[in-house]
Amino acid sequence: MLKVAIVDANQNPNRNYSQYDIVSVVGHWLLFECGKYDIGVCDYKEADVILFVYAGAVGWSQKVNGFCRKLGKLRADKYIIAGGDICTLPFAALKYCDALAVGEAFTFIRKILLMISKDATITHIREFVISYQHAIDCSQIDDIAISDKPYLLTAAPPQLATPDNYIDWDIPPIRCADKIVRVIASKGCGLKCKFCITSWKQKYQKHDNPSRLVGQLAGLERHNERSIVVSNDVAALPFYERLMGSGAMTVQSLSFRAIKNKSN
Repeated sequence: MLKVAIVDANQNPNRNYSQYDIVSVVGHWLLFECGKYDIGVCDYKEADVILFVYAGAVGWSQKVNGFCRKLGKLRADKYIIAGGDICTLPFAALKYCDALAVGEAFTFIRKILLMISKDATITHIREFVISYQHAIDCSQIDDIAISDKPYLLTAAPPQLATPDNYIDWDIPPIRCADKIVRVIASKGCGLKCKFCITSWKQKYQKHDNPSRLVGQLAGLERHNERSIVVSNDVAALPFYERLMGSGAMTVQSLSFRAIKNKSN
């Protein structure tokens, strides 16, 4: 069976974490998915497939380029898969990675992990990525010369893959390395500002079962768990007041953060 590693390039919460500790929501979700398929996660130097986790496009090239340099000669034997907001800049991502998931990755990752659990080879995975409508393999852009890419500055690049909008709202809340449980209330953003790279290609979606979401938060409160509601603009959610009344201590948004102190 192919060996899998998760490299979390998100900012670490403090200096007690090493560079390659898994700290992010996506990183812990990937750990959860690997466990469902009885796939253990190993050190990146020993891995055949590396899942690279990074939340934003800023600093992408420096992070990934530095990581690939650390791999050195080992790089040729590994298949690196990236995702996240970098999918809006596919040529930047595939300069360093072998594959890129576009949009939500629930279906994509589960198909990859199922293949690995059934002893697929890297060749099989590459063939799947090339055929999958919501992902891009680096070989698909190898024939496009740099001089033939004026659209990188003047227009939209050719669409090599469409974003996947499927969200599995049934995934459990995710406890991260800081011991705080994240509960996702929405994905994407409804404003679609042209200057912002935050999931502007993807459909804005709110949690499809607010009652279940509120129940999860209330349950976490009863078990004395610190919880965070994650949303791009949580105050704009139609069930915002119900969330704040559920006992959630913190509401985290890409646009603002409001803290509700727990009374003793």
